[in-house]
Amino acid sequence: MINNVDITNTAHIIGTNPSQNQTNTSSSSQQHSAAIGGRVIEDKIDFSPAAKETLEQHNKTRREEQDRLVDEIMENGFLSWADEKYREKIEAEVRSQVLRSLGMDEEDYAQLEPEIQQRIEEIIQQKMREKMEEKLAEDAKKNRTRGTTVL
Repeated sequence: MINNVDITNTAHIIGTNPSQNQTNTSSSSQQHSAAIGGRVIEDKIDFSPAAKETLEQHNKTRREEQDRLVDEIMENGFLSWADEKYREKIEAEVRSQVLRSLGMDEEDYAQLEPEIQQRIEEIIQQKMREKMEEKLAEDAKKNRTRGTTVL
């Protein structure tokens, strides 16, 4: 719910924080400002306690995910992390392609007997090796044309 909308001239707020002009700021509200056509439009949105809690939980979860990602990158190094993410992406693509070629999806796959699942996993791994070898050959070719060597 928007309680108030204050349109002020930008010259009025140069060097000041627009929220400093408001004296009654509730802890359950969020300030938004946008400069539009030489004017600043501010609105104050009051959240219900449940909505505020949901927003705070979402922000906390997002921060935790970002921290986990940074920790993973710092632990393994950026290039190793990037290679792993690329491999995961290729594996997901190959898995999807193999299952589609067999006329099934993940739910159908989960219903199969373990022996059949194992055989499909072997096919997926073989296709992965082929795809990665193609990528290595492509990278080697690119590096040869640049005059660099990959060891």
